[in-house]
Amino acid sequence: NREYVSKNTIFIMFILAVFQSIMFVRFSASPDSLFFENASSVIFLVAGSFITVWIAKIITSFGFGNGASILIMLSIIEYLKLSSVDLLSSFASGQTEPTEFLLHCFYVFCLLVVIIIVELSFRPLSLIYPSTRFRDGFNKAKKSDILPLKINNAGVLPLIFAMSFTALLSTFILPTVFKAYGVDLTIFMSVITVVLICFFVFFYTPFVVNTEEISNNLKKSNITLENRRPGVVTKNYIDSVINKLNYIAVIYLSCMVMIPDILQAKGMNVLISGVSTVILVAVVIDIVRRVQYLNYSNKSKIIMY
Repeated sequence: NREYVSKNTIFIMFILAVFQSIMFVRFSASPDSLFFENASSVIFLVAGSFITVWIAKIITSFGFGNGASILIMLSIIEYLKLSSVDLLSSFASGQTEPTEFLLHCFYVFCLLVVIIIVELSFRPLSLIYPSTRFRDGFNKAKKSDILPLKINNAGVLPLIFAMSFTALLSTFILPTVFKAYGVDLTIFMSVITVVLICFFVFFYTPFVVNTEEISNNLKKSNITLENRRPGVVTKNYIDSVINKLNYIAVIYLSCMVMIPDILQAKGMNVLISGVSTVILVAVVIDIVRRVQYLNYSNKSKIIMY
């Protein structure tokens, strides 16, 4: 049940927070720092993680979306604001060439356009409603509708999970390897991020889209997919469509991870990463939809009363 999942999630979060805090303090603290100072830093970092989770749960309880995603979105907005100010100030002072400035703007514009198109796109499945017969003998024609399946059904959580695990590995692996061999493993960590994204997309999508529940609801309502028998056949067909959409989602999210890293390797100072932009756009779209739904629900309650 949800309480069991919530308890396990908090326990796993505690372990990850402790481990990552220890690694962060180990590589950032000075060699002369005392054990008490390092232990205090670890405790404060873990406590901050729990406070963040607590605030995220409060935000989620208001029904405006996932609280953790909203907090991440706010941090991305703050980072984007600081980066934009630095870019504009460097452009005004002449440190950034007009061509480079326009290239940054074009990069951000293309990112936003691609992400908005993908996040708002869906694969429609034709639904056929049953025909009805009236008392006077006339038949009402069958009505058709669509079942929209998003291209990125898993949302931003696979990205968040993948980036969290990559950050955990980066805290331990990157400083150690760079200190020992002087090798930069940034591209290698990007490949690991893509593998984790692939895993979490296919792992998390069944929790978001319950195809068995959808097929049962369609069967109870006597609604069928076009040229598909209700029940198991409908479920298998929806599963096959979602699996194909998952491959597109993996390619889409992987490009959002790899393209900024490739541009940075070519010497371009990227204003905002593709991962941050995906999270920002997806969370904003989700908040707008939830606010519209809450507004519609409140209007319906007023009409009923």
